[in-house]
Amino acid sequence: MKTRIGFVSNSSSSSFIVAVPDGESAIVIIPLEINLRDFSEKIITIDQWKRFLLYRNGYDSVEEINNNKDLLDMYKKGVEQINEGKYLLCGDVSSQGEGIEQSTLYHEKIKFSNDSIKIIQNIGEDL
Repeated sequence: MKTRIGFVSNSSSSSFIVAVPDGESAIVIIPLEINLRDFSEKIITIDQWKRFLLYRNGYDSVEEINNNKDLLDMYKKGVEQINEGKYLLCGDVSSQGEGIEQSTLYHEKIKFSNDSIKIIQNIGEDL
């Protein structure tokens, strides 16, 4: 049996080695713009929003949404935003997803500098 000693890489961690001159910092700056449209479904109507929530939660009827306080609150927030003329982007990301964008979203959550964009549910938040 062979035993590996040292660096191991998998979906939740990755190894690196860098050589840094004494006295210098090792700060890495990664500016990254991510278009959420690449990882989401666009919802523009209240009916689409309702169907999305039913499907995503495995429900058959609106009554099931009404019986789940957290889901009902989320539904109402979405309806409010649609009524204000906004559309919803609904998606999922994974630490095991392809590309740096998914991994970054998974670990850093969604942040916007524009106050007109409202986050109804952020990554990692449960219903």
